[in-house]
Amino acid sequence: KAQAYQLNLRELYGNRSSVLSRRADFPTDINDLCDYFRLLLSFPIAAQKARKSAKVVFEIFREKFYELGIYVFKDAFKDNSVSGLCLNDDQYPIIIINNSMSFARQIFTLFHELYHLISNTSGAEIIRDDYYVYLNEQQTNSEKACDVFANAFLVPLSDFEEELKKQPLDEDRITDLAILYSVSKEAIMYKLLSLKKINHSDYDRLKETFYGDAMRNLTKKSGEKGGGNHYLTKLSYLGHRYAGDVFKEYFSGRISSTRASEMLNSKIDHLPKLESTFYRGVK
Repeated sequence: KAQAYQLNLRELYGNRSSVLSRRADFPTDINDLCDYFRLLLSFPIAAQKARKSAKVVFEIFREKFYELGIYVFKDAFKDNSVSGLCLNDDQYPIIIINNSMSFARQIFTLFHELYHLISNTSGAEIIRDDYYVYLNEQQTNSEKACDVFANAFLVPLSDFEEELKKQPLDEDRITDLAILYSVSKEAIMYKLLSLKKINHSDYDRLKETFYGDAMRNLTKKSGEKGGGNHYLTKLSYLGHRYAGDVFKEYFSGRISSTRASEMLNSKIDHLPKLESTFYRGVK
């Protein structure tokens, strides 16, 4: 599916390069790299914290990634141990996020996959650490480096240390910090562990306590029916920018209804409803 998106994007935009074509200019130090991408994304940590909504923050980052030529889609993964994946390419790099995850986890996955792309690799994020036993040393180091970058970007050390001075640390404070930075509680605990504010036993205990927070859909009661609008969900998977540009090409006559339906992962007879849903959202 990621490869199909690449083909679609090449048809939409032609010979376009992403920010990844400038890898030689990227800083090698993790903190400098975080600062570099903060500037590129034009979304300072103060603005990220001010939103206090992981859903809103995710969509802001998604739009800004698009502007850098990094294309983010969502899907319902069959395996909820996988929170996302990326397909590396200098022109049309693709990230696909598992929509079953919490928005906080989706944000972390976004930056985990970004570091894969920065490192000139493709990859997937598995949300449990026990999968490391299946990786070789190089793969393990790569996955851990992705996590370090994502945590350093989303929860900058100097800013986090200032937040820790404001209130005593307990489980409620961990929850508040996670909401403030739009990250998972596990990401906050990882930061606390790196600062030696908690020990490994505390980290492992709390991580298991908070593990279920990563899954948005596992809290449904048995027998509860799934809700939501099919067309809104479809547009959420595709993203506003991508869907809008496909519709522009379709209405201009540059692509057929068949090709538009393929690009939008939709049936041809569903296009009018998908279109009306999209333009209602635009208004």
